[in-house]
Amino acid sequence: MRKVQVGIDLGTTNTLACCRVKGKMKLLKFKGKQTLPSVLYVEKQPDGTVKEIIGRAADLKGAKDPDHCIRSSKAYIGLTGKKKKTWSCCGRTYTPTDVAEKILREVHQKVRDTYDLQPEDIVQAVITVPAYFTSNQSDETKRAGERAGMEVVRIITEPVAAAMAAGTETKGKIFIVDLGGGTFDVSILNVQERFETLEINGERKLGGDDFDRSLMQYFLKYISDDLSIDLSSLEKSGLAYDNYYLMIDKIRSGAIQLKQDLSESDTATVEIPNLFTYGQQKAYHFTMSMEREEFNELCKPLFDHILKVIDDTMKNSSRCSKQEIEKIFLVGGSCYIPKVQEDVERYFGFSANAEYDRATQVALGAGKIADAWNGFTPEQNRVDPFGDQLQDIISHSMGIEVLGADNERMYAEILKAGSTYPCVYQDEFQTVYDGQES
Repeated sequence: MRKVQVGIDLGTTNTLACCRVKGKMKLLKFKGKQTLPSVLYVEKQPDGTVKEIIGRAADLKGAKDPDHCIRSSKAYIGLTGKKKKTWSCCGRTYTPTDVAEKILREVHQKVRDTYDLQPEDIVQAVITVPAYFTSNQSDETKRAGERAGMEVVRIITEPVAAAMAAGTETKGKIFIVDLGGGTFDVSILNVQERFETLEINGERKLGGDDFDRSLMQYFLKYISDDLSIDLSSLEKSGLAYDNYYLMIDKIRSGAIQLKQDLSESDTATVEIPNLFTYGQQKAYHFTMSMEREEFNELCKPLFDHILKVIDDTMKNSSRCSKQEIEKIFLVGGSCYIPKVQEDVERYFGFSANAEYDRATQVALGAGKIADAWNGFTPEQNRVDPFGDQLQDIISHSMGIEVLGADNERMYAEILKAGSTYPCVYQDEFQTVYDGQES
């Protein structure tokens, strides 16, 4: 029986996987590309059966039929109460964990194909999560990996994985800005003989998708004003279902392309011929030029919020001052937006590290951590080969609901946010009535 290892960056918009192939750490390719879109499309077949499609094909099919497409499910994984979310497609109900399982199952199969594994062989996975994930969100991520058929040997935060990619030669206190497609995290790490997390902060729903939406809304308003029609929703547009959502997908693609072009040059133009037909089957051709400064102004609330999270993290830190930060890592594809880098560098007063590919650094770090399990015997495999080298902290306080003196429900904190884990704390509580079991 063989055991092979893979590091997985399970992203909100895209997923990447890294493992050792022919002696070198490499990113796996899905249909020729390093990214696997984190998208599930559910398709009803002519015989009445249901087909589940993952990745690029799901992304394309879902563009025309969003009612049967699930995107950005990672933003909801592990949430409870009013924040809990499910999707219904073709008579099936999916939780965020279900979607994550199917994405990870695709990665699992790719690893098995890459190594030509037999049924009895095992794939061991290290999966990354945002630093600001709660314990329940991390648990559900692990559960998804196990349901996908892998042995999940470790859940690691994305900033620690990013720092691990840089290696132990990067010493001192590091500030990591992790801006992906759908989540935003900042972390302060102290890297000496071990990787110690000092502070974490972030937003569950903030990333490149929000910049795309800002551009899309701007485009749609421009077209609506130009034609005197309301394109804010399918119902108001008067367009057919397929026609409307195909138009929205073209607008989304144009927004993404314009955003990327403005990261490379000061001015860019988006052209979308035959965007949609309206009136007496007239074809609408969309063209718009934009300067980088216009884009920056349009997305100013997003840039301001990113900087506020960074500033709040430094001001509220009791373990590190702004002056102690020695290096900055920008992680995640959205950190290629020039103003993100400019704002961060202006805030700290020096340049960010530019050695690594921001879009793949987390996956490479996860692959490096996973690779440490290579060669361990089954007995040794139960022990983390990094020991206490990776020291993380709890992102959110944890406790239980109790009844106070006036029989009012109240929160009793047991584990404090920022505590180093693994850790054990205990407290005593009395039951409210005889025979109470929980």
